[in-house]
Amino acid sequence: MSKHLIPNSFVRWHFATLSEQPTLAESLKRQLNIPQQVFHEPGSYLTANQLARLISETILATDDESFGALSKSLGRGSFHMMAYACISCKTLEQVIQRARHFYALVNSQMQWRYVEEDEKCHLIFDYQDIQQSQAAYFIAFTSCVFWRFLSWIIDKPIPLDAVHFDYPCPQGVSEMGLLFRMEPQFSQGANRITFDKSFLDLRVKQNTDSLDKFLMHVPECLLSHYQEEISLSKQVREYLEQQDDLQGMSLQHVAEYFYCTEQSFIRYLRAEGVKYSDIRNQIKKQRAKLWLLTTQFTNQEISQKLGFADPTVFYRNCKKWFGLTPNQFRANNRP
Repeated sequence: MSKHLIPNSFVRWHFATLSEQPTLAESLKRQLNIPQQVFHEPGSYLTANQLARLISETILATDDESFGALSKSLGRGSFHMMAYACISCKTLEQVIQRARHFYALVNSQMQWRYVEEDEKCHLIFDYQDIQQSQAAYFIAFTSCVFWRFLSWIIDKPIPLDAVHFDYPCPQGVSEMGLLFRMEPQFSQGANRITFDKSFLDLRVKQNTDSLDKFLMHVPECLLSHYQEEISLSKQVREYLEQQDDLQGMSLQHVAEYFYCTEQSFIRYLRAEGVKYSDIRNQIKKQRAKLWLLTTQFTNQEISQKLGFADPTVFYRNCKKWFGLTPNQFRANNRP
């Protein structure tokens, strides 16, 4: 089962789209064995696998990938057909062009477009005659899934510079920043995501074989950041590896960077079997080993670079990491 966790606010938001279909909603709860605390207790969650099953079963029951937001339903399998239509494209720009043309043909209410402005590309999700009660969830879900699909097809994460929605911030839906890795802005007059336009020229890296495998795991793989191995702990590690001042990377600072409260951040990492302090200490260990073996830094200099207030703390950590003092480790491992 996937270890990627989805806050329960998103689960409740999904069920809100079924407010006019209470029988289906209750049937899905029983069929998928969704615990009651997901609906009532703050901090509860489902795994990406569980939410993916919920989404898939909802679409199967309603034959509508718009979750009721469009007056003309977006038939089951539309995303799969769009993906197959795009897989022969050469560049990301061609993928975006073909996807928006595909959806306009399938459902005339979907009028997507993109605009290049200075060094940025704005991918705009326009919809005509949309049902406002279901619109917010569908627009957020579609924007996020399509962005992650674009990242998958070029095999490269696309960092977003802005996420705008034309509707007010949904009540009771917290941690929206987790979806896009940045905090969305609401009541902006448009539904759009913005990224560097240099991505438009990147080549498509996927093919029909990899697409077949990819679609076998949709939507779970998109809910867990388009590649199974990109877990929160991996993202935290990659972020910390880019920082010179590890000691200054407090739990609060890093949690805020990933748009989490400290409590949620700790809970997500715990679900992946790791602690934040362990990730940071592993990077310190790697740096200590590198500097001891490849530089002329003194032990005190390395201690300071690692953020230890006292060199004796560095000595104790070396004994714990390597079973040797810094000098012994250098002597035993240098040519």
